[in-house]
Amino acid sequence: MQTIRELLDDPRLFPSLRQIVQSRPRLDVAGLDGAAPAVSIAMRHLAQGKNARTLVLAADARELERLRDDLGALLGDDQVLPFPTLELKPYEWRKPFGASLESRLTTLDALRRPGSAIVVATHAAFGQRLSEPGAIGREAIVLKKGDLADLKELRGDLCRLGYREEPLCEEMGTFSVRGGIVDVFGYGMDNPVRLELWGDEIETLRSYDLFTQRSQDEIAEVEVLPLDEGLPGKDALQEGLFKLLEAFPGEDRRFEVERQRLEDEGDRTGWAWQRPFFAKLDWTLLDHLGANAEVFVFGDPVASQKTLLETATTLRKAAVQTGHFVSTPEAIWFSEQELSKRLEAAPGARFTPFLGDGTGFRIDCRVQERAGTGIAEAGARIKELDKSGVKVTLVSVNQGQASRLTEIVEDLPLAGIVVGHLSAGFTLATDGQAWWTDHQIFHRFARRVRRSKSRGGANLLDIESLQKGDFVVHDSHGIGKYLGIERITAGDQMVDVLVIQYEGKDRLRVPVAEMARIQKFGSRDGGEPQLHKLGGRTWDVLKEKTRKAIEEMVRELVELYAKRSVAKRPSLPPDDHFQKEFEDSFPWDLTPDQDRAVKEAKLDMESDKPMDRLVCGDVGF
Repeated sequence: MQTIRELLDDPRLFPSLRQIVQSRPRLDVAGLDGAAPAVSIAMRHLAQGKNARTLVLAADARELERLRDDLGALLGDDQVLPFPTLELKPYEWRKPFGASLESRLTTLDALRRPGSAIVVATHAAFGQRLSEPGAIGREAIVLKKGDLADLKELRGDLCRLGYREEPLCEEMGTFSVRGGIVDVFGYGMDNPVRLELWGDEIETLRSYDLFTQRSQDEIAEVEVLPLDEGLPGKDALQEGLFKLLEAFPGEDRRFEVERQRLEDEGDRTGWAWQRPFFAKLDWTLLDHLGANAEVFVFGDPVASQKTLLETATTLRKAAVQTGHFVSTPEAIWFSEQELSKRLEAAPGARFTPFLGDGTGFRIDCRVQERAGTGIAEAGARIKELDKSGVKVTLVSVNQGQASRLTEIVEDLPLAGIVVGHLSAGFTLATDGQAWWTDHQIFHRFARRVRRSKSRGGANLLDIESLQKGDFVVHDSHGIGKYLGIERITAGDQMVDVLVIQYEGKDRLRVPVAEMARIQKFGSRDGGEPQLHKLGGRTWDVLKEKTRKAIEEMVRELVELYAKRSVAKRPSLPPDDHFQKEFEDSFPWDLTPDQDRAVKEAKLDMESDKPMDRLVCGDVGF
């Protein structure tokens, strides 16, 4: 079945949307509704070729997510780069959320490489000053197999980029050192990376699984991005501190506390409001996208900037009175006049409800209305449109749902059914074409699921969840008591180990790299277990008894299922038209696991053999 992306290549598709071309001064386009603006942006982006660069400015975070969903479905998620705000109020004194920083930094990093890209940002994110293009790459650490790396310098560089050293690297923004083994988990990494040093040479470089802590695929090179924008080196830090002192004369005592926080402790709380002291900020996303970038605007970014600056001016006074050393709003954000000038310099189009005084035109577009009675009402509307010369294409979220929909609407005069996602359908009567979504027909909530990059799983043994005195089980030595983590010298290397006490106060030290062999002890009654003797026979005897019990249970199950395999029962009929329409009215999309469970349960019910299936799930809270 065709996808929505394949339809975009048809030159006959929506000619009125194809006439939207970028121009100077900005072209105003009125009347578009539903997902029509996103479709026009996608068509324009594809028409620009393999090196197209496009900026889309959304009024707020909700509109950003909607446009990101639509454009991702039309062009591919890898083509659409989100650039959100820091999710902080002006001069709010806390660190930004890691997810927001990661999105911003990985987007800036991607834009320094050639190729097609479309960036979706909010007005507030676009109005904030940025470092020069390529700065993220210069700050990053590049690790290559065979390169020389001094362990002490690498430690210092990672700390400078905002990374925190931990006994075990199992979350974003941390690293660990165990002898000549360095683990690091940075922004943009699918999985954390482990490098092994032989002397000062990087001998191996591999990704590893957070779930098992075991090394996986070998990689030739990895780039470790900074954890914030504009983090300074040693010289830039000193220069910035001097500028900060000049900006707040007579505050020597408070300045010394601030210097210790920034220089000695590496605390970057409130960094967004101090960055202008330490780096030149005079660039926008358009500079990072390149000279040929085109911009599509929703709403009025200049009006949004005016409101933001007024709020920031008030909040800065409160921040200074609280004792924070922060830059002026003009050093952090562009003025209204400067922002307007930057936008006018780029070819652009603006989507607006009404035409203003500028160059523009209106397109007659109607958003798809939700069908009150489901497919019956939608079918009647589709027939009316067909009589007036408008052909409707239905957009369904996945192949399975599209197949079910095909059976339900087989008698309707449709242009076709395609697989994809749109936040809302629309009709362009002048083009004789319409794209309608099935979720609006069946009253389902429209939320596109983006497949996130793998981050590994939780560790079998979460060190942070362990408390000294907890009971654990080692697969070779049995039950012991966890006493904590120690760093010991093994040969010429420093190694972090878990210390486990056994009967008679014997102790076992397990390298953190082998922690997959340990699990936290659990019992039905919650009572304390008897510690096993290190090197004793108790654990081996218990494992042997368990093995025999499992073998006996398996024999019983084999006999039971041999009897069930010859048993018969009346089968149930397959789904009919009413059942399929009832299922399509379900207001949420099934996950892949839910869909598989439903299909397999139905196959069992249609069989003449006894059904033997247990479906487990939770309520989703």
